Order: sequence, then C-alpha cells, then structure tokens
Amino acid sequence: MSTLDEHPTPSPDLRVEVIDRADGPWVRLHGELDRRNEAALRSALGRVVRPDRGITIDLTDVAFVDAGGLRALHDLQQFQETVHQPVTICQPSTFGRRLLGFVGLTAVAALPSS
Repeated sequence: MSTLDEHPTPSPDLRVEVIDRADGPWVRLHGELDRRNEAALRSALGRVVRPDRGITIDLTDVAFVDAGGLRALHDLQQFQETVHQPVTICQPSTFGRRLLGFVGLTAVAALPSS
C-alpha cells in the first residue's frame, strides 16, 4: 500500500494551497491530478494530514484527473478511515464526481450538488 508522503517532487502541473483551520486543513488543488504529479500530491497531502483531525480537499480549480490522482485521493481516504477522521471533497466537476464515485469516494466524501 502506498503512503501519503512518498516523494517530495515538485510538479509544474499542480499547485497546492493549504489553509489551516481548527477543524483540519483545507487543501485547494489547482491544475491536474495525474500520474506525472501523483508523487507531488502525495507529498503535499502527507505534510498536512494529521490523525487527530479531518481534511477538506477542494477540487474547484482541478482541470483533469486520471488514475494517479484518484489513487492518491483514495489512499488519503483509506488513511483517514483508519484514524476515524473525515475526508470532505468539495466542488469536483461533473466528470470528477463520476470518477470519485467509481473508486467509492462518494460514500465517505461530502460532495455538494453542482
């Protein structure tokens, strides 16, 4: 199983913005979530995730998601489940919402109606 913080490789196709809040970090992703930047995404998430609080992932500015991005989000959800903390995913595109559903993330993520 993959860990959340494997390789701290920067990616020009992904920008991660973190707002630290009392209920857990709000992570706004900008760009693409794909195999090329999966390691950068895992590294960024690994730096902010904590076993004592939930995490919110904002996909408003995500233009593309492939299997690599889904894998990283799925692994995040699996980790959060083991520590009994929520993952909230906000504002995925219609296509992104369908992809998240394929890997079971809609069962644990709050997906607001579009």
